[in-house]
This record gives sequence, C-alpha cells and structure tokens, in this order.
Amino acid sequence: MLFPQNPFGFSKRSIKTNYLSELAALQANKSRSYTQIKQGGGENHYQEANLGSIQLIREQLSGAVRIHAAPPKRFLPLAAPLPSTNSYRFCGRDREENTLLRATGEEWDICSDNHLEYVGLVVEYDSLNLHHQSLHQRELPSSWLTSKSAKTSPQVLNQYTAGVQYLFKLISNTENLFKSPKTCQFIANSASQMALKTLSHSLHKNDKPVHYSRRIKGVYRVIDYLQSFASNLPSIPDLCVVADLSERSLEYGFREYLGITPIKYLKIIRLNGVRETLLTNQTSLLVSEAALQWGFLELGRFASDYRQLFGELPSQTITYR
Repeated sequence: MLFPQNPFGFSKRSIKTNYLSELAALQANKSRSYTQIKQGGGENHYQEANLGSIQLIREQLSGAVRIHAAPPKRFLPLAAPLPSTNSYRFCGRDREENTLLRATGEEWDICSDNHLEYVGLVVEYDSLNLHHQSLHQRELPSSWLTSKSAKTSPQVLNQYTAGVQYLFKLISNTENLFKSPKTCQFIANSASQMALKTLSHSLHKNDKPVHYSRRIKGVYRVIDYLQSFASNLPSIPDLCVVADLSERSLEYGFREYLGITPIKYLKIIRLNGVRETLLTNQTSLLVSEAALQWGFLELGRFASDYRQLFGELPSQTITYR
C-alpha cells in the first residue's frame, strides 16, 4: 500500500566532521544541539536517507556528548543504539539492554559517556497511522507518543537494527534510486512495517511516561538556563534558585545525570560557546575577543582548558573556519 505523504523528499546526505556545530546545522529543522561534555572526541559521522514518508538515520559520535532536540510533533524518531555504544542516559534514564529509544512528540535528550552509535527511522506520523489503521482498523496507541527508553525483545530489536542497516546498504548500492519515487515508496513501506512491528513489541502494560525526580527536574532547569545565560557567569547560589534546590542537591543531581559538577558543566558550556563563536563568526574575530565574550579572563588557562576538552587550540579552530 502506497501513501501520499512526502514530507522528507527523496535524497541522501552525510557528513564526517570533528565539529559538533556542523551536525547541528545539518539538522536545523529538528531544533537539535550538541554539547561536548568531557575530554576527548574526534571525528563524528552522520548519515540520512529520505524516502518520502520515512527518513533513515545513522549517527556515530566519538566523544562524551549531550544531544538535545525538539522535533516537530508530526514525526516519530525511533533509534536503536548499536553494541559499540558505551553507557548513556536517555531522558534521564540510564541505559538498559534491549531498548528502543522513542523520541516522540516532545523535547528529548541523550547523554553519552564516551562513544555513541545508533541507527533508526524517523517516521511521519500520519503515514504510519494510516498503515496501522489498514492493518488493525484502529489508530496508533497514544502511549507510542511519549519519549522514553522502551524495553523490547532482543530478537525484535536485532531485526530492527539489522533491517535499518540493510536498507542503508541497499540504498548505497542502488544507482539512481532517488529518481524512482515508486521504488523509494516501496522501501519506505517496508521500513514502515518494520517500525510498526518493533513498536508493537516494545509496548507493555507498564509503558508509562518517565517521572523525573525533583532533583533531576532542577538539573534540567539549570541546563536550559545555561543555554542562554552561561556567558553571564551565574554563581552556584544563582543556579540553586533556578533549580529550586539546595547546593548539595544540585551537585548530586549533576553528578547523577552528567557525571560532573554544576561548576564544571558551566565551564564546559562556556568553552563550547567559544568554539561555536569561533566557527560561525565570519569576521576577523580574535580568539581573545571570543574568550572574553564568554567570561574567560585568564587567556593562558583558557587555551589550556580548550585544548584539553577539544583536542586542539582555539587558533586551530579559527583556521578551520
């Protein structure tokens, strides 16, 4: 059965880069941001293939990174971490075995401790709903529209992972594929069936939204606040007010969620801010000027911290620009 929805078009694209801002720019329509949160990193790789009503995605991040996104509600992203992935937290929950990451209808985030690699599908809701109705004579369950790490059977998850990887291989080996909308739609329908099967097996009676603790809710408020106000150098008492937590609870919350203290996270956000400023500024902005914009007064220590986090000096970042 073919469906008329065509929100993604027919195309493919990929990027290999050491700069997370380039990944964010490639996916600007998903309101997506990347923050490197620990020392290390290296080359990151993102691929997508657009098949009309479905988008295939594969992403490999080499360092400890937090991804935050707010996709349009009409889309249902469904990701499966690969075995090479180390520990991570999705929407505040630690990694569990045999889980499908549903990033549906609301903001979501994932924090990796080192290496993160996943494959998945982004499904257009109306198309999947039509497909579901044709098979089951009812609409998609509302419980599918909640971001969470959903348990499923290892067999079904392996089939989903292998299926997405096979479709990527098929697309790369099929010449002039995107010149044939009918072929793309046929592949998209196969992917839609795969998504429905995996979603069906990830449903349980206890499939309920995740309820965050007061401490983690406070951490989220601080993270959101620092996205806009980190350059103002807020103090710990300021952040405690934002979080509505004591200093001890705020520190415990950050260590639980990100593995670092609030002060360390504030510095990391500022260093990421300098990096973004250096990469996106098209004028002859000096490193010292960018550093001062983000509150770094001791330039020698700043350069050392920058190199430790990103593996290069800020002057090298400017040459990339």
